[in-house]
Amino acid sequence: MGQPHHTKATYFFNSETLQSIKAIAYYERIPIGEVIDLALRKHVHAYESLNTAKKQYAQRYSKK
Repeated sequence: MGQPHHTKATYFFNSETLQSIKAIAYYERIPIGEVIDLALRKHVHAYESLNTAKKQYAQRYSKK
């Protein structure tokens, strides 16, 4: 099974949130990107209607 695929992206964060993310990364001794990835994975996992959301997104943004 190999390494997971990563994509580089740029996002804007609230300054306070970013400082918290940096503090968590420092405290846990892990990269900032890993803190963000873990938080996003947890949020996505908790989202009950993920399949419906993915289908609606694909319909809206699929290339025709």
